[in-house]
Amino acid sequence: MRSLIVLCLVCGLAPQLVAQPLLGGKAGTGVRSPVSLELKLAQDRFLPRETMQLEILVHNLSGQPLTLRPEDDWLDVTVTTVLNVQGEGSLVPRLKPVVISQPFTVNNTLSAKATVDISPSFDLARPGRYKVVASMKYSAARPPFVSQPVIFEVVPGSKIWEQQFGWRGTDAADVDEVRKYTLQQLTSTQHRLQFYVSLTDSDDNILRQISLGRANAADRPQTRLDRLSNLHVLHQTGPRWFTHTVISPNGEVRIRATYEASDPTRARPGLKTDDDGLVSVSSAVRIARPDDLVPAKLPPPPAASVERRRP
Repeated sequence: MRSLIVLCLVCGLAPQLVAQPLLGGKAGTGVRSPVSLELKLAQDRFLPRETMQLEILVHNLSGQPLTLRPEDDWLDVTVTTVLNVQGEGSLVPRLKPVVISQPFTVNNTLSAKATVDISPSFDLARPGRYKVVASMKYSAARPPFVSQPVIFEVVPGSKIWEQQFGWRGTDAADVDEVRKYTLQQLTSTQHRLQFYVSLTDSDDNILRQISLGRANAADRPQTRLDRLSNLHVLHQTGPRWFTHTVISPNGEVRIRATYEASDPTRARPGLKTDDDGLVSVSSAVRIARPDDLVPAKLPPPPAASVERRRP
């Protein structure tokens, strides 16, 4: 999965951006580093193999610019299990290094923030408590400085609905296979609810975990498959707002659109299927949101499929 890299420079010492101090030399010496590092995760609970965006904030008070390049191997990220009994857990197997692929310079008294998906780098399929720690090194730092750990959990979601379907890829070498969509919900320790769609193969291997975003705890999402085996999910995100998400058999989010109930005194919006097997939203009007993803239209089905459906 492609890592998302976001770099930004921030002036001053805003409280929300002040990093935890790093300790140079031996742990516990209390020596404050002129360069500090802070880690942050957007949530504290994740599904197995879910995308996990780690925010890495570097703050520079060294008195000179600090340039960090991928080839310098300046960043090292480790994930460790957290045991409920006294003592440390074990290191989680690392599948590949975590790399900030773009070089950047942090000028003196400024901060730089990078966000990278660490889920492809570690085997986080097993439920449990974990901690992530980062260390950084640069020419003036011996040994590397270590950040404060961030604790998170990997937990199974609560299954709401599932559906198997047959699928064949677009490549000529692809063979027919059985895949499965599973709609799940997950509640964070702050009682925030999210809906997810898991895409698995015939052996229940997780191919993708797709977050559907914010959710209403009182809502019951609606699901339908269209004639191309795309999954349509409609769930409530506000008093009158609903999000329509379309996910392909490859696990790609094809459509994410927001709707408002056209008549709040009547039944809530729903999904309907026409005679051609196309799914749309009924009893609602489309409203624009900056996080929407709406292509012009879904691609037409293969010609052979159309012929099979003719009376």
